[in-house]
Amino acid sequence: MKIKEIEKKDNRDQWACLWVSGADATPQKIWQWLWENNYQMDKFVILLDLVQDEWSKPEREMPIYYLEQLLDEMIDSIGPDHVIKRAKEIKEGAPIRR
Repeated sequence: MKIKEIEKKDNRDQWACLWVSGADATPQKIWQWLWENNYQMDKFVILLDLVQDEWSKPEREMPIYYLEQLLDEMIDSIGPDHVIKRAKEIKEGAPIRR
């Protein structure tokens, strides 16, 4: 497994902070690498985007994003009205689902 610490845009024009490659890049190995390289206080997302153009080539390296970097994309996917409704519920004391 190889992980590059470089910020660059992916093929969806989103900024990724890390790029992982290798057939042995399991979630457990990625988590261990992040832990051992002082990323303990951060939350990350590996986005498996299957909505891409059927003719686009997948990237050779898988991008890893900071969770907050994909906020707009998450809102777009979930739907702004649903996000606003859920945010109001949480603000009124509803528990955060984990």
